[in-house]
Amino acid sequence: MNSRKINLSVFIFIVSATALLFNSCGKNPEEIKKQKSIKYFNTGIILADSGNYNKAIKYFSYTIKLNPKDSLAYYNRAVAEHNIGQYKKAIEDYTEAIELNEEDAEAYNNRALAKVKLEDYRGAIADFTQAIKINPKVADYYFNRAQVLKKLDYVDGACLDWSKAGELGMDKAYELIKENCNNK
Repeated sequence: MNSRKINLSVFIFIVSATALLFNSCGKNPEEIKKQKSIKYFNTGIILADSGNYNKAIKYFSYTIKLNPKDSLAYYNRAVAEHNIGQYKKAIEDYTEAIELNEEDAEAYNNRALAKVKLEDYRGAIADFTQAIKINPKVADYYFNRAQVLKKLDYVDGACLDWSKAGELGMDKAYELIKENCNNK
């Protein structure tokens, strides 16, 4: 019985190796590297979606090692780091994602949120402003900036941003306007 298990294991190994050999025939090393990178990235997404952020970070790191120009891998690794409270690392990865894709408004917004966690409010305002500049139709960007402006006692600016967030469909912004802006 034991030898049968070994023979079955050897058989599975031979079949797997043969399949790998046939799959890689005709493909150049760059194509194989690209496919591995995609596989690692997709695994990272699945792990992150299931809340397994530490493992997701490892898979996004594998992706980055194979493809250091993959802005989405940096972005998603930053999101995973952010979700486990590694804000400094998240900021580094959001920054790298932004350097690779300057039009990534969501990376600016998320980097700003990480800066808020580290109490870098002025840096956060600058990033929210950049996100708004790239995509002025996202209510969250205005709302998030308003929250920081309020924290810094720039109530007039906060009220303007809450108003814009409300115009863009965020009803919660109107509640904050009632509480903070109509008392003048």
